[in-house]
Amino acid sequence: MEWTYFKDESPTEEESMFAKFYGTDKWTSAMFRTARCNLLFTIEHKGERIVVDGRMLDGKPMCDYVRMYPDAKYIAWMSYPKPIED
Repeated sequence: MEWTYFKDESPTEEESMFAKFYGTDKWTSAMFRTARCNLLFTIEHKGERIVVDGRMLDGKPMCDYVRMYPDAKYIAWMSYPKPIED
């Protein structure tokens, strides 16, 4: 796996289990139409770059670190590597 810069490409997402409720009275602000989990992000905060795990929801990258530090920037992403096999 290799890193992909967000400026070049965003991860593809799948329709979420909530998508069928979009546009109905059952839709809430806590729902999302598309998602992709199990991603790694390189983010930058105050000149330091770190790797965090996260997900994409409705075309936006999400991770707990950036929720705490909203001025952090998403730089690149990649899928989790495959687990080792014996």
